[in-house]
Amino acid sequence: MSVERSGGGREVALGHLEPAERVRLTSLVSELGEIGIVILSTRRIEDVRDVCTRMAIIHDGQILLEADPRCATGGLCGRIWSREIAKEALPRVQREQAVISTTVLDGRTVVRVYSNVAPGVGYERAKPDLEDVYLSALAGHIGARSTQTEASTAS
Repeated sequence: MSVERSGGGREVALGHLEPAERVRLTSLVSELGEIGIVILSTRRIEDVRDVCTRMAIIHDGQILLEADPRCATGGLCGRIWSREIAKEALPRVQREQAVISTTVLDGRTVVRVYSNVAPGVGYERAKPDLEDVYLSALAGHIGARSTQTEASTAS
């Protein structure tokens, strides 16, 4: 995490801190945000969740999404689905569904899929999180890329 405060503040890198120090500095950054603008640059989704009231997802110099993190997460309710699959089935599922992430938990492959409707048998509605927001924006399901896709489809 790198933090810069408006009004001539300096950049502070919060990289590899011990957990207790990270909690203390996260609280400090949140307090600074109450009295001014704090620019937080991070690759850690939990930093955004814990500190930010506004966020922007930027990729290759383009703003893909700008939102309140809680609203962005809430906007995905009913659109994120989860299912455990056989590892061998992953390529087929990726061709058939809008898979935004894959994890292996206790040797089981679990996919998370973006869909406005139930994508098929065995999928369960999942509670969206900021990782889903980030990955859905990168994939073009939400944000600037989804707007561009809709515009080009309508043309």
